[in-house]
Amino acid sequence: MPVHNHAYIFKVSNGEIEMVNDDEHKGVVLRALFINNYLYTFSRTEMHVLDENIWELIKKIEFDK
Repeated sequence: MPVHNHAYIFKVSNGEIEMVNDDEHKGVVLRALFINNYLYTFSRTEMHVLDENIWELIKKIEFDK
């Protein structure tokens, strides 16, 4: 869930909601997208790739300004 410069990642299981990660960007998070087992989060300045099995940041790419 993009909220300002954060992408909050929640797990929903057995009727309960748990926040599993707070992916913070330098700029406003615009989008989040799942492809296979990875969550990609985008701001105007960065792209982050998180592994959905461990919910950790595995790659950060900074865009040229």
